[in-house]
Amino acid sequence: MGGPLDGAILFFCGYFLIWASVVGMIQRPVPVPLMCLFIFMAAQGQGQNFFNTTDVVTRLINFGDYGGTIVGIFKGYIGLSGEVLIQVQVYETICMGNPST
Repeated sequence: MGGPLDGAILFFCGYFLIWASVVGMIQRPVPVPLMCLFIFMAAQGQGQNFFNTTDVVTRLINFGDYGGTIVGIFKGYIGLSGEVLIQVQVYETICMGNPST
């Protein structure tokens, strides 16, 4: 089972490799599957969960009377943002950027 140290290592390695490919430490152009692996590593390092949790906790402390509303809005926001990204990717993949198709 993974622990906090595993997540920290994945988080650091993923973002370090993304940075290294951008500044040229890794030979360019970096293949897309390899960059996707770097992004996957960074996302699996619990980085996004940490930021989402701190956002929700901060809002619950500041607006304690509206806890259910705040959690609902944030859960909806996270789901909606993922759905929008998927729709854009599907459009780009199927229509190849041509709005007439």
